[in-house]
Amino acid sequence: MTFDFISQETRKIYLRNKLKNAGFTLAEVLITLGIIGVVAAMTMPVLIAEHREKKTVVQLKKAYSILQQAYLMAINKYGDSSTWSRSNTQTGTDDDGNAITDYSSAYTVFQYLAENMKGLNPQVNKKPVFTYDSYTLDGTYSSTISPNKNIPNIYLADGTLISSGWITDNSMDFYVLLNGCERKGKCIVGKDIFYFTMLFDARKIIPSGSPRDALSSTDFKNLCNRSKYNVNNGKRCTAWVILNENMDYLHCDDLDWGVKTKCK
Repeated sequence: MTFDFISQETRKIYLRNKLKNAGFTLAEVLITLGIIGVVAAMTMPVLIAEHREKKTVVQLKKAYSILQQAYLMAINKYGDSSTWSRSNTQTGTDDDGNAITDYSSAYTVFQYLAENMKGLNPQVNKKPVFTYDSYTLDGTYSSTISPNKNIPNIYLADGTLISSGWITDNSMDFYVLLNGCERKGKCIVGKDIFYFTMLFDARKIIPSGSPRDALSSTDFKNLCNRSKYNVNNGKRCTAWVILNENMDYLHCDDLDWGVKTKCK
């Protein structure tokens, strides 16, 4: 467009109005911000959950690696673990039928492990006593845990807690707590609590639910499934997280070893 026949003043007014109308109105800006807010509200929880799951996967794999290395180093130092002085944790029952427990052997094993976790500042039974509620993977309240000084615990500098240690014959079951769940007062098996078994004769630590363990892998569909009630639900999730590097069992219920390892 040319302005040869328009006065200088008219030309200025035209250009000023054109620039003024080139922007957005307040209503348009508010609508746009509203849309952005709705999208953010819908996507942020998903992104945060994904980040937490990825963080848990990394922490659990790290904890497993630390435990494996410490166990092998302890064997080199103290000899074959099958020869370690051990006794079963449950030594009998009292007159009321309650289990009589002795954690002394488990405490010794934990001491051996801690001694070989170099640079991780492991603390064996040095932290204050805590109490937390344990829940199964399906969300059912399981029990209130109040570890005392007789139950061995290893605290690592990064906040990882290794606890319990129930010895039966040639193995010891224990679990790892992540995400600081014990400080929050609520821990969920398969989400915050992950189980392992130390095999003394085989000299290895296996994550619960390992596909190499026929019983564990068979139990996966029932004991790592958010939609099924079971007092042990969540205990078979450990191997899945370590080997498949995901926690998709929190989002779908049709996963299975060698068949479907991701929701999508």
